[in-house]
Amino acid sequence: MKDKELLIEAIDSYSLLPKAGRTILKMLINLEIDDIIIISIKELSELSSISRPAVYSSLKILEDNGLIERQVKPGSRLSSFILKPQKFSYILQHYNIRKNIKPKKTLHN
Repeated sequence: MKDKELLIEAIDSYSLLPKAGRTILKMLINLEIDDIIIISIKELSELSSISRPAVYSSLKILEDNGLIERQVKPGSRLSSFILKPQKFSYILQHYNIRKNIKPKKTLHN
């Protein structure tokens, strides 16, 4: 994935995802190889310092927003996640717009 640092920065400021969701998404991006991550929920929980229920909830939010696709193999403790980089363009656009908005100066009387 190109320009991970910029994407991580953009995700940090993307307030439309809860904090745990942003943390999990950044973790998945850092672990990806060719947009694929294979990891157990337990390990993802340990690496992110987020409880397993919060990890499951965050993954559901990321799936519902089309940012990841989860593939579960029956009987396996490992989950596969596929990142959807085309969906990250919205997060980057959101970040760039907010970054370029300059606060208005206030007049002091």
